[in-house]
Amino acid sequence: KTVVDPNNFSKIKPHMLDDMDVLNESYPDFLNATAAYCTVQEGDILYLPASWFHEVSSYGGQNGH
Repeated sequence: KTVVDPNNFSKIKPHMLDDMDVLNESYPDFLNATAAYCTVQEGDILYLPASWFHEVSSYGGQNGH
C-alpha cells in the first residue's frame, strides 16, 4: 500500500529550496543547518534515518556500476 505524505517524509517542499525568503519564513532553523559530505565506494552502505534531508549524486565506477 502506498502512503501519500507519510509522517517521516520531509515537510520542506522542493520548490521552497529555490526561495530563501520563503524557506526562512517557514523553517528558520533550516538555514542554520550544517552540510555533511561523504563518499561511499562499491560495497559500502550509507544509512540515513527516516526524515533526514539529503541529496545524492552518484557516478558509475570502472566496472559500470
